[in-house]
Amino acid sequence: MATVKQYVGVCPTCGDELYIFKTRSRKRFIKCINDHCEYNGYGIPKSGSLEVTGLICPKYNVPVLAVLKYLKLPRGRFKRDPKKSYFFTKRPCFTCFEQDKCEVLKEAKLDY
Repeated sequence: MATVKQYVGVCPTCGDELYIFKTRSRKRFIKCINDHCEYNGYGIPKSGSLEVTGLICPKYNVPVLAVLKYLKLPRGRFKRDPKKSYFFTKRPCFTCFEQDKCEVLKEAKLDY
C-alpha cells in the first residue's frame, strides 16, 4: 500500500491532481489521485529532497521537480550541494536533447 506524501500538480490526462506516493520499500512515484484515470504515472528518484517548482515541462506536459542533494556538515547541519542537484520530469532534465533550448529549464535554474 502506498502513502500519499505531497501535491505536485495537475494530471495531463484527466485534469485531476498528481501526488507523490511512497511505498513501504521507500520507492517514490508520481500518480494521479483519480483511480479511474488512464494516466500511469512515473517513478522519481529515491534519494534527495524534492521541491515542486510550479513549472510544466513542454515536452511531457508534467510538473518539473527539483531534486536537491545536501552535504552533511558538523553539528548536525546541512548545506545544499549545487553540483549534485538537478531537475526531473519523467526523466532527468539533463538527459533531454532539447535542454539547451528549453525556456522552462532556464527559468528553473534561475530560481534554484
